[in-house]
Amino acid sequence: MSRERFFKPFLIFAIAAGGGAMLFSLHRLTFQQLDWRFVFLLVAMATVAARLSIPIPHVKGEVTVGDTLIFLTMLLYDGEAAVLMAAVDGLSSSLYVSKKLRVCLFNSAQMVTSTFVTVWTLRLFFGPILNLHRAGYSSVTLGAVCLMTLIQYLGNCGLVATYTALKTNQPLFATWRNSFLWTSLSYLAGASVASIAARLLSGLSIYAMMIISPIIAIIYLTYKTYAKNVQTSAEKATQAKLHVDELSRYIEEQERIREQFGQIEKMSALGELASGVAHDFNNTLAGILGRAELMLRRVDDAETRRGLEIIIQAATDGAGTVKRIQDFARQRRDHDFQSVSVDQLLIDVNEITRPRWKDRAQAHNVHIKLNLQINTQASIMGDPSELREVLVNMVFNAVDAMPQGGRLTLSAEEVEGSIKISVADTGIGMSPEIRSRIFDPFFTTT
Repeated sequence: MSRERFFKPFLIFAIAAGGGAMLFSLHRLTFQQLDWRFVFLLVAMATVAARLSIPIPHVKGEVTVGDTLIFLTMLLYDGEAAVLMAAVDGLSSSLYVSKKLRVCLFNSAQMVTSTFVTVWTLRLFFGPILNLHRAGYSSVTLGAVCLMTLIQYLGNCGLVATYTALKTNQPLFATWRNSFLWTSLSYLAGASVASIAARLLSGLSIYAMMIISPIIAIIYLTYKTYAKNVQTSAEKATQAKLHVDELSRYIEEQERIREQFGQIEKMSALGELASGVAHDFNNTLAGILGRAELMLRRVDDAETRRGLEIIIQAATDGAGTVKRIQDFARQRRDHDFQSVSVDQLLIDVNEITRPRWKDRAQAHNVHIKLNLQINTQASIMGDPSELREVLVNMVFNAVDAMPQGGRLTLSAEEVEGSIKISVADTGIGMSPEIRSRIFDPFFTTT
């Protein structure tokens, strides 16, 4: 099932959820509790934090250090202010990498949604958020930082991974594992730094605001170094995959060469056998051909003469077959071609095969009709005995494929300067195993 058809509904739902969370938070926000430090953080978020970004491997996206400022705002000015800060982070970071309205709205909405969920989860487990950094360091504070990190990470990466997976039609878990799993470290570092900075900034002047700058710089450099290592590992994994694919192709090629060698050995043994059989068979054909030619000189009946001529023609073709067997045994590739009339070729095949598809078939109460469709008077260059043999064998195979009778068609036509000869029947056809071996020398099913 294609995942892309869920992309647009998910996008609309995410933007709507973010918009609803934003309106609800603005309604609850008390602007009197905000001071110049909040404005400073807001400006820093819009101008600096969004620029300190690291590309996510395999995905057209980036990770910023804005989460540190969101966590800090949450601890100093409560959850609604953090939601506002998250909206600015999503919007500013989106404008830095893309001008598409869809991308800007989604990034801002997913930041708002994940922060909104984080805020209310913290309130559910720990009560008012502003009391966390005032209570000093304790197991409660540590638990709050861990929970804040986990919810924000799951919210952000879950929404972005779903967005990416649906857009690229990839599995959700694989997308999250390959591109977003490693970003958990950035959230943990951001939450830890925010909890420390919140205590420092709660009672100090503007100079204390400068303390957070080198901390953010250190976080950024740490993120970037880690991302570079991840990217290097990803490149090595891609290169290893290419080597595996190349090795697989090499193994397949070796297997194909091994099969070819086996075929050559089989053909060599078959050639030796065929050479001896051809010698004996040639002597038999010579006797048949000589006797038929002798009888042809002594008879005057037209029908008998025509029958003897067909016998002579068949014996001659048999001698040609024997010669080709000998050529195969000697691996000869030279041929003496001559002009062959296409219409006469099909007429000869019709006469040679008549006893098989008519007389013998009717003796077994099987009715086969052969239809000649000769739509050309052209001649072709070739070996007439080889051409007759091919067509005769195809007719015989067609007859064997119609044990209950049917219709057999021999046709010839001119197509774009070439002669197309077809043999068609209404039989049962061939199995895939037999079809794969039809061009093997001397292969037969009988």
